[in-house]
Amino acid sequence: MLTVVIFLIYASITNYFVLNDFGKSIFPNTDWYMMMLNAPFLALTTIGLVVIVSSRVRGVKEAQQISALLILPILIIPFISVFNIVRLGFGFFLEMLLILMITSAAIIYAGVRIFEREHFISA
Repeated sequence: MLTVVIFLIYASITNYFVLNDFGKSIFPNTDWYMMMLNAPFLALTTIGLVVIVSSRVRGVKEAQQISALLILPILIIPFISVFNIVRLGFGFFLEMLLILMITSAAIIYAGVRIFEREHFISA
């Protein structure tokens, strides 16, 4: 929900300035809709990974450090666009959506199988 609200605020402000200068709004477009579809699956994937990591390490600091490392692959996406390796268009976001859907389902399945409630109760 927060992603949608932030997107609406960003799109409104951007459209206001672009409409004044160019007489045409640019948001929303298909690429932005695809990014919005990717957001929940990206959140599920990262949260699932953090839960799995947290259930396997001994302390809070270890869990936090390993979880921070999990964010690094996500930072690659803007850079591949900046260096023109991949164009962040509809096709890219569709592929990402499919990959994230499969990944999040697998991580949730693995997390449910790995999670041990007794480990947290005894700690």
